[in-house]
Amino acid sequence: MDIALVTGGSGSFGKLLVDKLSRHFEVVNIDVSASAGLKLDVTNEADIDTILQKYPRVKVLVNAAAVIKYNPIERISAAEWDAIFSVNVKGTFLMIKHLLPRLKESRGVIVNVSSITGRMPMVNALTYCTSKAAMDMITRVCSREFRPHGITVFGISPAMMIDTENTQKKLGSLSRLKRLSVEDLLEREKETYPYVRGESVAGLLAYILSDKKIYRDLNGQIVNMGGY
Repeated sequence: MDIALVTGGSGSFGKLLVDKLSRHFEVVNIDVSASAGLKLDVTNEADIDTILQKYPRVKVLVNAAAVIKYNPIERISAAEWDAIFSVNVKGTFLMIKHLLPRLKESRGVIVNVSSITGRMPMVNALTYCTSKAAMDMITRVCSREFRPHGITVFGISPAMMIDTENTQKKLGSLSRLKRLSVEDLLEREKETYPYVRGESVAGLLAYILSDKKIYRDLNGQIVNMGGY
């Protein structure tokens, strides 16, 4: 089976993604968590170089590692800004840069897991929104730059994934604040907080990657799920 590398594979969405992709690929879960298949920091170039030693041939790279924190603008520190951009943007860039020789050899595919917030603003999430917009531009630039090498690059941009741990915590806090059940909150706020299930996002991505004819046609595209 071809090898697929998934960053952030130990997170709530990452686990769903690893499970779905494992039906089609030999999946390597890359994460800073001790439970990861390959423990490393995507912001550390020395760490990333270990991938080249362990996996001489890679077909798929899925950049799903992400950090999010909610704060009004006046409370966002420079350290918080740097920490989010370091993982969401720099980490994506470094993984692509270092895996590029392997992906050229395999004429592989890169998927950047973005967010609807890259084009649809979310209050109290300036840093995250901006980082995801940057991630979408990485997708578009790389798709053109790598096309002559036979590499496909596309993004997937889901709305709020209601079955992930971080979202469940956020919804719980909002429901208590507004004194509504989570179900009523989602119905009332669906235009402000469009949502989708992470399992559906992972399933769609696995389906796309299982068929070369499908993913080749998506080069340079950002696939939106659950948004408007």
